Amino acid sequence: MMFARLLRIAFAAAFVIAVSSCEERPDEELSNGIDFMYCPRDCEYVHVNAFSESDAAPYVEGDLPLIWGLSDAGRAIPADDLCLRVDVGSYTEEMLEGSGLDPHWNFLSTHDGQMEDQMTRYLFLSFTDVYDGTLPVFVEYRKEVCREIEIMADMNLFGRAPGEDLSDKFEFALMTDPNFLFSSDKRLIGLIENGMGVEEYLAFEPIVFPTAFFKAKETPAEAPAECTLTVVLELEGGKSLSATTELKLGE
Repeated sequence: MMFARLLRIAFAAAFVIAVSSCEERPDEELSNGIDFMYCPRDCEYVHVNAFSESDAAPYVEGDLPLIWGLSDAGRAIPADDLCLRVDVGSYTEEMLEGSGLDPHWNFLSTHDGQMEDQMTRYLFLSFTDVYDGTLPVFVEYRKEVCREIEIMADMNLFGRAPGEDLSDKFEFALMTDPNFLFSSDKRLIGLIENGMGVEEYLAFEPIVFPTAFFKAKETPAEAPAECTLTVVLELEGGKSLSATTELKLGE
């Protein structure tokens, strides 16, 4: 995770320079041996996994297919350490299983030059100080606006009845990848910052994230308990995506 932390430091330092120059299309020499492979995807599915920050590494660093190999069942998550990983994408585990397809090169949407030009300048100015390899750098992004995020439980949780929205009880956390924050007009604002609340995020009228991590801001008094959490994303055009995860909240 040290590499991810270095990236965030570099991203922050490069932001002012990047946004001031992103109006111009990047020149060929910007690549400088770094091959940014953009992965735009239509928003067709959402996937949710619960985990604890003390056991976060595989959830934070792994691609979605790796996450499917991790099971929440039978493992209690400390009630004061509840985290969620939310992925928005174009394929499911069933679509990938046995297909032999690498999702980096498949299930992709059309590319958006306006967004990619801005990300290229941002990433180039950041990566030159922390990355000197020749392997491609895969950059996931989405193109649809997020209107609402809801998190609900099937039991009383955080003092609220089943089915009531709990999104204000969570905040973005563990955001170590270049999780870009774009406004609805495709203007690069920066990165989704740790500690940002859901309401603050939605105020930007953002293009939805490919992957996000959330952590509960307080300990639910109802623990220990077994429950099912549902995450619902409302996107532009009336599109609604939802997924559930079952978990055991320990003491």
